[in-house]
Amino acid sequence: MDKVLKLDLRIPPQWARIERVRVAVSTCVSAVFADTDLEDALAMTCAELIENAIKYGHPSADRVQLTLFDRPDHVVVEVVNTPASDASVAALRSRIEWIASFPTAQDAYFAAIAAVSEKPEGDTGSGLGLVRIAYEGGCKLSCELRDELLVTRADHLFGGPRSTTG
Repeated sequence: MDKVLKLDLRIPPQWARIERVRVAVSTCVSAVFADTDLEDALAMTCAELIENAIKYGHPSADRVQLTLFDRPDHVVVEVVNTPASDASVAALRSRIEWIASFPTAQDAYFAAIAAVSEKPEGDTGSGLGLVRIAYEGGCKLSCELRDELLVTRADHLFGGPRSTTG
């Protein structure tokens, strides 16, 4: 019997929902794969992407959509939301390109940590969420606009190296 993972959630863009989704994803991945590393990686990835969708989404948006499904060699996480502005989409694309510019996700992670330590006092944005997804989650990131909705995607390769080039 083949293992099948398919989860499709549409949730209100509320901070209180993030932890519930993280737990739901963790439970589903555990039930299908019985792999705690994969469970932790995908639960964190989903939580970070939903957090970004809420944080950078349009204030009048009524939902965020999370889709999680498996392929023969990887698991796909997609989060769909209404972006707040063209600038927020450009910033996301820029951050994903920055991460991909490093030979490995670990290199991007260490560079991001160094950048956070150099930020002036009072600057609250760490910019670590996407880098965590790439490094700790072992995912390749991408994004695109579909019918004015932002689709942010993280592909987790089974047993693959933590590489931004994929």
